[in-house]
Amino acid sequence: MPSPPCRAVEYFARAAWDQYRLPYTIVRPFNCVGIGESRALGDVRVDSGNVRLAMSHVVPDLVQKVLKGQDPLHILGSGEQVRHYEHDVRRRVPSIEKARRLLGFEATTSLVDVLDEVIPWIRKGIEQGTI
Repeated sequence: MPSPPCRAVEYFARAAWDQYRLPYTIVRPFNCVGIGESRALGDVRVDSGNVRLAMSHVVPDLVQKVLKGQDPLHILGSGEQVRHYEHDVRRRVPSIEKARRLLGFEATTSLVDVLDEVIPWIRKGIEQGTI
């Protein structure tokens, strides 16, 4: 389920459809990964073991834990959640089938390529004290 501000926007889109028949589409990206994101101002502090999570995204957070020497790696939640990682929702089973069918979307970047980009970025952020 999206956060309350995101849900509000979805309700506004639905209201515009109901009132004006203005077409809308909702896209909920999940587990986006890449470099350049910083800790949001006012974010809730989330600690996982001895590491303060930077963005609550699985790849940068796990890389951060490894680079900071966390052993064993801590996961968020009880470990029983059926989800790709985040601690705020216990069950979410995302699918890109509709994006593939309607938009022709297909993820093309391999995990190896992502890690080759993310690991040095996280390492630099740790050295600079921004992560």
